[in-house]
Amino acid sequence: MCSRCAPDRPVILIVDDDASIRGTCRDLFEAEGFNVLTAENGLEALTLIHSHSPPSIALLDIEMRVMNGLEFLKALRESKTTPSFPVVVVSGENLEPFFDGTPSLPKPVDPDVLVRLVKSFCSPNSNRAAEAGRDASPPKSA
Repeated sequence: MCSRCAPDRPVILIVDDDASIRGTCRDLFEAEGFNVLTAENGLEALTLIHSHSPPSIALLDIEMRVMNGLEFLKALRESKTTPSFPVVVVSGENLEPFFDGTPSLPKPVDPDVLVRLVKSFCSPNSNRAAEAGRDASPPKSA
């Protein structure tokens, strides 16, 4: 868990190369009572995951430098040491054809829709994480 995080609150990991999106999402979710970690790319996100407890959910952009979202998902799936957690892809690209059951939202995202979605995964009474397979499905071959 991060040093600033309240232990009784869900942790959201925001992975996006756009600093303004990371900052806006951090402000939005902190105002809703969530703990928030941010990463600029997939490699930074993996480092955070390995140095903290796994997040309750990750919001993942696809187009990023260093390690993009697809590479991050592949590394996450192949990891033998990282517990699984829900991942929602948030991207300006139409990703529906590339994922089997992985939740995705197009950018720009309505903040109310994003908050409702995250709350649906983080609610103690929610079955969404189990229904989503707790992690992202592999991309289909294009």
